Amino acid sequence: MLNAATALNRSRLPRAGEGRNALPFPDPWVLIPALLLLALGLLMVASASIPIAADAGTGQGQPFHFVVRQGAFVLAGLLTAGLLFQIPVVRWRRVGPLLLLLAVGLLILVLIPGVGREVNGSMRWIGIGPINIQVSEIAKLFTLIYVAGYLKRHGEELRTADLRTSALALFRPMAVLAVLAVLVAR
Repeated sequence: MLNAATALNRSRLPRAGEGRNALPFPDPWVLIPALLLLALGLLMVASASIPIAADAGTGQGQPFHFVVRQGAFVLAGLLTAGLLFQIPVVRWRRVGPLLLLLAVGLLILVLIPGVGREVNGSMRWIGIGPINIQVSEIAKLFTLIYVAGYLKRHGEELRTADLRTSALALFRPMAVLAVLAVLVAR
């Protein structure tokens, strides 16, 4: 049984996505494993690429060429994540459908000859200067944002006792996911 102080404290906690403008600091249960995975990735790049990079033809004779390059991408990703954390959750929810349309557009764009790049037999890349961007990864993120917003908007329909209403509410995002899966599989 809850005492009065615990009940009062729980009543003050905001629901998910409400009561705050932006995330003040990432959840440590998410942040720490993500940083450990980044460090492990850099270690793996170092162990796999030092002999290749030391060869003058591949890495300009610098043994840490690929590690430094990967570290620059990690730093750019962390800075981008820090900026994106400043955007309020409500705004992400609002632009979710637009991001989904952008994801579909990008997935179609890579199928156009001359725009998409084939890497290892897969046409999922767009080249922007010296950087290849895997569009399917961006589409996954945008789809996640859309589905989270959809579940927030239609949560009551999904929780209803009426099987037809809840099945229809669940079918709509599944149809969207099926279209995206077909585009990614191409």
